[in-house]
Amino acid sequence: MHRALHIALVLAITGFPISSGATDAASGEIVVYNARPSTALYDAFTKATGISVVSVDGRPNELIEKHEDGSGPALDVIMGGNVDALTLFEQKGLFQPLSSDLVVKRIPEHLRAPTGAWFSTFLRGRAIFYNPDLVPDAPPARYADLADPRFKGKICLGNGATPYTTNFLSQMILDAGLPATEQWVQDYVANGADAPAGHDPVQILNVGHGRCAVTIANHYYFINLKAADTPEEREPLAKVKLVWPDQDGTGTIVHPGGAGLAKSAKNPDAAVKFLEFLVSDEGQRISAGRAFFPAASDVALPDELAALGAPVKLNTSGVAKTADKREESRALVERFNWPSSSPAARRP
Repeated sequence: MHRALHIALVLAITGFPISSGATDAASGEIVVYNARPSTALYDAFTKATGISVVSVDGRPNELIEKHEDGSGPALDVIMGGNVDALTLFEQKGLFQPLSSDLVVKRIPEHLRAPTGAWFSTFLRGRAIFYNPDLVPDAPPARYADLADPRFKGKICLGNGATPYTTNFLSQMILDAGLPATEQWVQDYVANGADAPAGHDPVQILNVGHGRCAVTIANHYYFINLKAADTPEEREPLAKVKLVWPDQDGTGTIVHPGGAGLAKSAKNPDAAVKFLEFLVSDEGQRISAGRAFFPAASDVALPDELAALGAPVKLNTSGVAKTADKREESRALVERFNWPSSSPAARRP
């Protein structure tokens, strides 16, 4: 039986959705887990190397469960969309240390796990979005500004349960310490507006609709909302302005996606080639797409991102350390009643 077909049957039996890139196995093939599969990335890698990709997707907790009960597929590469997932994969023993001079050269040390388990592939920025009609004086320039009493009842808080929020607070703890972050969370939550709940896109639209004046959200949702060009959203989005926070200080806090070499790799040499392709100029451009910051700083920003204002000072110093503060961040969310729930519908 052809190996690609065998893998497809195994993955189908285990219940994981699968998709496949080009199937020319002249130089072998690899199995890649990615909660957000990228056909463009897989096809480009296959074209460059002759190595085909069998793609496994599914939620991170599903992968963990199947790993623990022994029913999961043998993976060569594991990709995670956020630090929480990457850290969990590492804690559960799904990664093995990667040895690659190219990855070390291309990706700064602070964007790589200290253990060598994973490295960042792209970055999202936690930007401030505001409505000038509701912020008639100077717009907020720093995250700290949003704890000011002048924003009482004007903040759309978003979902405190998301990894984006806990990672954000973890970086604040690393930068300013726990007591200062605790005070900020208390004051920020106290400034919350009575607006529809939901994830980042909902809150950006809430700002445009005037349901609140300010929110913090991942920058790329703004790009995606504009690109969708939904008629009913054009007017509110036109009223929303973006600020890259703390440009005169530590910089805008980021949240990465990343990848690493799977402990179960059956084709580790080809897997390393894939991981090194991810840090190449082409791999970084594909990973960044139209909206993300490349992890390799010498790769140009996507045009739609650059149009939001460049260059941008990013706070990347603690990316590999934020997981150490995750429990403290979650405790702050709970202690000060930051609204938290499962991610709501995309639009209010």
